[in-house]
Amino acid sequence: MIDTGSNTWQDLGTGASGGVVEFVCAYLESCDESNTVVDALLCLTNMMMPPASVLYLSGEQPQENMQNYSLKSVYDLEHPSLIQTLKNKGINLAIAKQHLKEVLVKDATHNRVICAIGAGNAGNGYEFWNDFVSGYISPKNISFVRSKKFPARHIHIFEKYFDFLSALSYDDFGVLEGDVIILNSIACLPQIYPYINSYGYSTLYSWLGNNLAGSRATQSLREFCLRQSNLSLKPMNKKYAPHRGVNKWHLYNQENK
Repeated sequence: MIDTGSNTWQDLGTGASGGVVEFVCAYLESCDESNTVVDALLCLTNMMMPPASVLYLSGEQPQENMQNYSLKSVYDLEHPSLIQTLKNKGINLAIAKQHLKEVLVKDATHNRVICAIGAGNAGNGYEFWNDFVSGYISPKNISFVRSKKFPARHIHIFEKYFDFLSALSYDDFGVLEGDVIILNSIACLPQIYPYINSYGYSTLYSWLGNNLAGSRATQSLREFCLRQSNLSLKPMNKKYAPHRGVNKWHLYNQENK
């Protein structure tokens, strides 16, 4: 319940109440994020600032409406066909199980249930895919993977989960010690803004595609970093060129060992 007169709220289920800062603290806690008053104030500051115009990518649009999909259940990854999908992408199963789940998704349009690989996103939605279908449980959003070391000095930007998991397979990528954002779609690039702005990162590593969309997104990140204090951009594209992305490069290396 919200009282617009006093600008306060009350959760009738738990009895919790307070002002805006207390609400943000409770929200951050529900997301398993650091939830001190300082964290809440920083979150509010970032949300109130207008999205960086340099992160707008004209022509890039989210996928079609996915309201017909709903999440039925979430399990540990066990289904043989999904494990084979990961193997076909060259992904180590132990690494995959740390970040991915097996999900059952109801497709109301076709009256069917889909078994798929799933990854939670920052909006409490889910990305899902198998060899035949891919989509998301609304809302469409980025996925954020927090480093085990806090505070993290680096932030890494990937477009797809398979690229992120492929990069984890290489021990020489010591720079992966840091927080990670998986866009899940280039169209989600503007959503990274509140996660990076003024959070004290020193380096932003971009692992985007060697194609037009990836080049445009990398340029947007470059302009964004120029607006931040002490944040430098390090594109990693040369590491996996001439391949389109990290996973393609990873598969090529596996096939040519």
